[in-house]
Amino acid sequence: MNLFDCILPECQMLTKVAVFILFGGLAMSHIDDAHSNPSGLQDLINSVRADASRLSGLEEKVLRVAIAEAVTWNDGSMGCGGTGQSYTQALVPGYRIRIEGGGKTFEYHANERGSWKLCPTGLVPEAGGPVRK
Repeated sequence: MNLFDCILPECQMLTKVAVFILFGGLAMSHIDDAHSNPSGLQDLINSVRADASRLSGLEEKVLRVAIAEAVTWNDGSMGCGGTGQSYTQALVPGYRIRIEGGGKTFEYHANERGSWKLCPTGLVPEAGGPVRK
C-alpha cells in the first residue's frame, strides 16, 4: 500500500500534506475538493446527463461524458453568458461537463455548489471561459 491508497481519515490528512509538499499550494484546493466531496462531481454528472437525456430524447446509457473537469470560471456567467447581461465579477470555482450522444453535444457549466446551466450551442467563448485548475 502506498500513501495515496490509504482510506483512514488520518492517512487522508497525511496524503493532503504530502500532495501539498510535492505539488505546492496551488494544487491543494483541487485535491481538498476531491477528497472532501468525492460524490459531488458524480452527482453533478448524473444530473446533467439526465437533462441531456430529456433534451435529446436519448436514453442516459447511450450518452457519454466527453469532458468532466474542475475549472475556475472568470465570472458569474460561468463561461456562457449572453451579450448585454451582467454577472458577478468574481472567480467561480466549478466544473465543465460535456455530454455527447446521437450526434449531439451538450456543454454544461457548474459552480462547485452544484448549480449548473446548459450553454447554448456556439456560446462557449474563450473570453470569459475558465481559468484551468
